Amino acid sequence: MDKEKNGISPEESAEELNHSESTGYSESADNSEVNSDVTEVIGFTEVTGNSDNTNSDVVVKTLIMENAENVITEDVPNTNEFTLIFSKIKQGYNKFKNHGVGRFNEIINRIIILFLAAYFFVNTYMLYISRKEIFNTDFKMLDYVKNADKDNVFVHIIFMFFGLAMTTKCFNIIFNKRYVRYDAYFLGISLTGFIFMTLYHFDNFYYTVGCVVVLAAMMFYMIKNDLLKELYKINTAVALLIVLVGAVIMCTFVATYCVYRYRIYYASNFDLGIAGQLYYYLKETFLPYTTCERDKLFSHFGVHITPCYYYLLPVYMLFPKMETLLIAQPIILALGAIPLFIICKGRKFSNAGSACMCLAYIFYLAVVSPNFYDFHENAFIPPLMLTFFCFYEKKKWVGMYIFLFLT
Repeated sequence: MDKEKNGISPEESAEELNHSESTGYSESADNSEVNSDVTEVIGFTEVTGNSDNTNSDVVVKTLIMENAENVITEDVPNTNEFTLIFSKIKQGYNKFKNHGVGRFNEIINRIIILFLAAYFFVNTYMLYISRKEIFNTDFKMLDYVKNADKDNVFVHIIFMFFGLAMTTKCFNIIFNKRYVRYDAYFLGISLTGFIFMTLYHFDNFYYTVGCVVVLAAMMFYMIKNDLLKELYKINTAVALLIVLVGAVIMCTFVATYCVYRYRIYYASNFDLGIAGQLYYYLKETFLPYTTCERDKLFSHFGVHITPCYYYLLPVYMLFPKMETLLIAQPIILALGAIPLFIICKGRKFSNAGSACMCLAYIFYLAVVSPNFYDFHENAFIPPLMLTFFCFYEKKKWVGMYIFLFLT
């Protein structure tokens, strides 16, 4: 017959199928499907009388091998799947270790900072409300700690802590800037206020040095841990606003103190009396006469050649009072921050760096301290000299020579 001519007959194919069953491929339920598929192919070959035995043989072998591979694949787990599952578990653990632990540490850090801020806010307030009892005597920090109502202070600290926490949360929601560490700003403000409150009435050199060290350590910690990183990216308008706020604080404090000192008759003839009489004669005669420096009517330029007094004369003519001089003096000094800011920007300082330099100038003791003792013409020197250097940096020679002459 033609079917036996090319090699394998249908009977031999059936024998080969039985042999494959004996090797173990028919142990599972899926092997019955293999047998049915092969039987169907054999029956189809016999019915159609297909003479191409080779093709039928190939079809049979192909079905046997494909179904055998499926059985093996389902019975034996793939090692690649185990590797993938293990790698995913490991990645999840590492993610928790890196982010989960880091988030926990951040929460603890925020709690500690808010608690310290609450502590310094409360103690600053306690020092303020008891200032009459404390500051009229020889103030000692240890005595304040011993005599303080600790239970009352602790309750205030707890309430302040939750108040600051809620304020921080509200700021994050309102401004939609969750990366801003408002707790760090609260700590900086509270610690600075506490230190200034104690330093103002606690005249002790070692305590002052300790306060400076504490403030420096706080700033170093905040900068190192990027708690103030948003300040690095402030624009020019915000930097100028920060400088303006600092200048207003300094001028308000100094002017209030000096006017109060004058009105309780604590100011002296030298030098506030001289300045007051000098401006009176400038207003009336446009000449710098005084009588209190010598025993006669005498030109102040005979003692100090200071034509800069004329710069403030228009303001004094509008408000001819002694308080005008005391209020104008810190304002004149603060005006030096304007050319200083321009110089810093010309030197490629960042906005934050320029603002810090101006604040350092405004609160520098050599600049602020002379304000507490009457009125002096030295207040005109810093802004005039800084403006001179500003024009020099910009190579504006006309302005430079003008301010050189005015200085």
